[in-house]
Amino acid sequence: MLFARIAEESPGDEPNQPHTNSNGRTFYLGEPFSLAYMVKVVCSPPGAIQSTAVHYPVPVSVPDRKGDGIYMGAAERAYLTSCGAFNVLEKAVSTTLLRVYFECFHPAYPVFDRNTFAALYQSERISPLVMQSVYYIAATLCDEQVLRKAGFADRSEARIAFYLRAKALYDCDYERDKVTITAVLFLLGFVWQSPEDQKDSWHWLGQSISLAQTLGMHRS
Repeated sequence: MLFARIAEESPGDEPNQPHTNSNGRTFYLGEPFSLAYMVKVVCSPPGAIQSTAVHYPVPVSVPDRKGDGIYMGAAERAYLTSCGAFNVLEKAVSTTLLRVYFECFHPAYPVFDRNTFAALYQSERISPLVMQSVYYIAATLCDEQVLRKAGFADRSEARIAFYLRAKALYDCDYERDKVTITAVLFLLGFVWQSPEDQKDSWHWLGQSISLAQTLGMHRS
C-alpha cells in the first residue's frame, strides 16, 4: 500500500519540515486530508510519537511518470486533435494575444512566471492547455480584428472555441503538472456563458482552490 510505504520512509525527527528522498519528490498530506490518518496513525509503528509533518517523501519505488498525455489512448488523442486542442495560432496572431494577456490580465493575476512562460513559448514547449486558456482570456480583451485574422467570425465564436479546447484537454487529463493545472483552472474561473451554466465561474474557481490546497499552497 502506497501510504504504508510513505509512512515507512518518512523520518519524524523534524516536525513541520518537508522531507525529501534521493529523487526530490514529496507528497503533501494536509491536516484535513482523510488519508493523512492512514499515514500518521494506522500505518505508524505502535507507540510511535505522532509527527506533525505534512510533507512526506514519495518512495523511490513509485514510478516518476513525467510527460504530458501519458495516460491517453489513441482515441483520446484523436478526439483532442479533431477539436483543435493542439492548434497554435499563426505566429503574429498568437504573439498579439499573448501580449494582450500579459499587458492587461497578468498584472492583476500573475498566475504564471512571465520569463518562464516566454522561454517555453519560444522553444515551443508550452503546454497546450495553458495556451488555449491564455487565448481564451486574451480573446475577451483584444481587438476583435485580431480574432478575425485567426479565422473566427467574432469574439463569441473565438471564446467558445478556446474554452472548449481547454476544457477538452483538462477533461482528458492531458496535462500532468498540478501547479500548471491549478493556474489554468483559475483562468477558467473567468468563463461565463449564461446564468444557468453547470460549470460556471464558481465551479472552476472551486476546482482551482481545491487543487491548490492539496499542494499545500495555502500554507505560509
